[in-house]
Amino acid sequence: MAPAIPAFPAQRYAALYNILGPQAVLTKEIPLGEGLTVQLVEQRRDAQKLSPIRCLLVKSDLTIWGESSVFVAQGSLELNPKAILFMGSAGGLSPKVNLYGVSVPSQFILAGNKTVAIPNFIFESLQAMNYQTDRVSLGTHHGNTNSPIEETIADVTAKVDAGLDAIDVETDLVAQMLAQYNLKVKQPVLFGALNLITDKPNSDKYNWSHEYSLTKMSPALKDEARRRVVLSAVGGVSHAKELNP
Repeated sequence: MAPAIPAFPAQRYAALYNILGPQAVLTKEIPLGEGLTVQLVEQRRDAQKLSPIRCLLVKSDLTIWGESSVFVAQGSLELNPKAILFMGSAGGLSPKVNLYGVSVPSQFILAGNKTVAIPNFIFESLQAMNYQTDRVSLGTHHGNTNSPIEETIADVTAKVDAGLDAIDVETDLVAQMLAQYNLKVKQPVLFGALNLITDKPNSDKYNWSHEYSLTKMSPALKDEARRRVVLSAVGGVSHAKELNP
C-alpha cells in the first residue's frame, strides 16, 4: 500500500479543499524549474471503501505552447499513470460553447479533418452520469491551432465550416502523442481533457460581441470558470475510478 500523502493545510488551497471535500489531502507545491511546479493530491474515499484517487498536478507559471506540453505529458508517462488529464484554455468557435464556460470534447480533430483515435474518459464518465450543469458543454469537437496569431477571419471560418466547436494549441497534440503511445503498450493510459473557453474569435459565420477577450479578461468570471473545470474533472475522475478501481 502506498504511503498516505502528508497534509499541507494552507489558506491558498481553501477553494480546492472545498471542491474536493474533507477527504482531500495535498502536499505543498514542489518547484521543478523552468516555471514548472508539481503537487501531490490524494482524495480519500474511506466511506465507500474504495482505494484513494492519487494525482500528480503539473502546473506551469509560464505559458507553455504546443510541443512543450507534449514533452511534459511524455515525461509523466515514466510514472506509469493510469490516466493523463489535460486542463487548459481554448477559443470557442460555435454557439455550443460559452465564453468562460467549459468545453468537454468527445472528439479531437487535427488538420485535414483527421480524428485522433483516443476517447476522452472525462466526457464518457460525465455522459454516463447524465452530468448537466450550467455552462459546461459536453461532446464538443476540439481542433488544433498553431498559435492564436494565425486565427484570421479566413482561418477561423475554415475551422467553423469543418464543424469545430473549440480550438487550442496543446490538447490535440497531447491526445495524438498518447494515442500513439497506447499502440505500443499492453495497458493503455486513459486520456481526459477539459478546456476553459477564454475567448471567441470571429468568423464569417459568427461575429461575437463579447465584452471580454484574451487581452481583456474578467478575473472573477475566470475564477468561477476554473471552479467549474475542477468540479467537472473531479466528477469525471471519480466516476471512472468507481468503474475501474
